[in-house]
Order: sequence, then C-alpha cells, then structure tokens
Amino acid sequence: MSSRIERGRATARASRADGQIATTRGGARRTRSASAFASVLLVVIAGCAPRDEAVVRITRDASAPEITTCTPTITVEQDMGLDLYIVLDRSGHLQSDWTWIQIGLGNVLPLQEFRGFNVGVAIYPKTRANQECIDTMCGTAPTCNCLRNCGCDDWTSMGQAACQCDWWWTSCEKTDYETPLAALAPLSDGVQLAKLANVDNQGDPALSPALLGSLHYRNQWERQNPGRHITQLLIAASGFDSCAENDGFEFEAAREILAGPDKPKTYIATYNESEPEYEELAMAGRTDGVTRMRSLRPPAPPEAPTPDLTNLFRKIRDAEGRCEYLLPEKVDVRSVNLASAADGTLYRRVDDVTGCVRNPLGWYYDSPVSGAPTRILTCSETCKSLHSATGQATANIQTGCPTATSDGGI
Repeated sequence: MSSRIERGRATARASRADGQIATTRGGARRTRSASAFASVLLVVIAGCAPRDEAVVRITRDASAPEITTCTPTITVEQDMGLDLYIVLDRSGHLQSDWTWIQIGLGNVLPLQEFRGFNVGVAIYPKTRANQECIDTMCGTAPTCNCLRNCGCDDWTSMGQAACQCDWWWTSCEKTDYETPLAALAPLSDGVQLAKLANVDNQGDPALSPALLGSLHYRNQWERQNPGRHITQLLIAASGFDSCAENDGFEFEAAREILAGPDKPKTYIATYNESEPEYEELAMAGRTDGVTRMRSLRPPAPPEAPTPDLTNLFRKIRDAEGRCEYLLPEKVDVRSVNLASAADGTLYRRVDDVTGCVRNPLGWYYDSPVSGAPTRILTCSETCKSLHSATGQATANIQTGCPTATSDGGI
C-alpha cells in the first residue's frame, strides 16, 4: 500500500512539473495544459457520496478578453420636479412697474435651469368689464354713462360725448378666479409667457378671492394628479385687499385662507412694497420670510434676468423639488444610471413607485421601459439622500452603460 501511495505522489509531482493538471474519476485519467485554462474550484458535497467522486472544475479560456469597465457619459442635472402656481397681482396700482414684472418673468422663466418646471399662472384682480353690455347698449361710441352702467369705474372723455373706460370694476367673486390665466403645464411649452404678455394692469387688488380661487384650482388639480402637490408663489404689489370686509390693510382674510397643513405651501414676494403684513402671510403659508423685489429699471439692461426672481425660483426648487430629472434626448433607457453629483452614490432602478418599499434608495421612470419615458423619478429616501449633501438635489445622469437595477442585474 505504501509503495502505491508513493508512486501516486511521484506521478502528481511529475504532472505538475510538466505543467499538467490531472482529473481522475473511477481510475480514468485526462490531462490538460494548465496554461490553457483558468480554473475555479467548486466542491460539491453530497451525503453518502463515494470516496472516488470527482472534483468538479469550472474553467474559462484564459485567452478570452477580460470584461472592461464601462465609462459613461455624465450629464449634471438639477431636480425638475416642481409644480408651481404663480398668483400674480396686476392691479392698477403697479402703473409702469407691471411692465417690469412682465420683463422679469419673461427673462427668468425660460432659463435652462428651470426648463422642467410645471408652471401655472393666475392673475388678480379680474374685472367686471361687460363687453356684451357695451356692444349691445353703448354701440361704437359709448357715452360715459353707458360705460358706467356696463361696469366702468373711471373713464376719459374722448369728445363728442364719447368716452373710453380706464378702470373697470374689480370682481370680488371667488368663482371669477378659479380659472387660471395659464393652467399648469411644462415651461417648455411657452404658453405661460405668451398669455402673460397680453395682460395689462388695472383694477383694485382682490387678494382674498384670488387666493380662494387658486385654492379651488389646486384641490381640483391634485385630485386629478394623485401624488403631486402644488407649491404656490404669490407676487403682490399693493398693500391692501379691496375685497376684504374692512377694505383691509391687515390681510386677515388672506391669512386664514393660507393657514393650515391642508393648504398649499405659499411663498410670498412683493414688488416695490414694504408692508410688514406680508411677513404674516409668509408665516401663514409656512415659508420663511418675504422676498422683497425692486424694479429693474434702466440703466440696467432690460434683457437681464431679475436677480431676486432668479434666486427665489432656485430657493423654491431646492426646498420643494421632488427630485425628478429630464432624460437626455434620444437616449437608450436601458443604459441609464443615476448617481449623486455630490458624493457619487449610485442608485438602482426599480420598476415603479411600489418598488421603493423594498428598495427605498431607488429610482424609476415616469412610464415603463417599454414605453417612452422622459423623466427619472426618485424614491423619497433617494431624494432625501440627494438633498442631504448640499441642500440641492443635483444628480449625475450617466448614459451609455447598462442600468444597475434593484435585483443586482442589468
């Protein structure tokens, strides 16, 4: 027996010396060149296996090319997930400042960094100009008295008893404010600014019915868009509410409309207005203070974005954004990854929002992969993670490499 063992050891040493690996099963022998294979040993242990059971070797041809690391194309994106409803004072008290508000919004809203916002615009006051009344009762050369009967509050005589209305009665009916000037839609559509450009300033401020109308619109819109929440921005330019019971300078009715966790979070900005009561509106709307803007008048170039407005939109985006990101155009949605721009953390894709329960640090598309997704949506914990590093949910959209998924696959 000992001589047989020694002969076996000698044979094994000779095989190694010759660069050969021997595999035996039931006395049979096969030899293969060790330089031709890279082997991974998998030992299978089964109950009552015979002692001469084979050692299984899984091999790969060493001449095959190694798997190389994929280098993605990286696009840095700010979070786009914001549904913003602007309630805008266009009362006659603004006078020429109305033009500068239009210029400011017209320069800021098209900026590339805000291109993914959904924005709606409501204006106040609404006036009770009754064009049908004028056409029917007054004719082409209306008298001052006829204009007054049709809702005109102030007019200018044009000679020969004809008048032109300068100031229409302000409506205090909340139903007049439930329909926005421009419904919530992507800023890329351009409809908001197109409609705003055709609005002039007139009437007395009607803040409380305007806020009641916007609340109605918000409730209706959120019922139609479950999981989405409107953030409100009030841009006011006059320190009183002509529709309040006290014709009031205290905004009591407006505060009551804004207060409460079931109300939209409301940011307050004023234009050439210093009334301290606006701070109380900001507190009621659960935001931290008022942004007080000033006219961007010459010699400042009219094409320059109003810095106060730009910074305000950034502030709202950083605080209220849902961490949504627009996909680059013509991208293979099976070769997209999401990572934090701050620390490089890689997040894995889940199928939809329900996948966030098991994989809270995940993301998903706004439509199935088999469809035509246009946005990346993040799970709530992913959004918190993105915000935690810098306060701004800036992410790297990596394209060109297979997507890392929640099950560890591609």
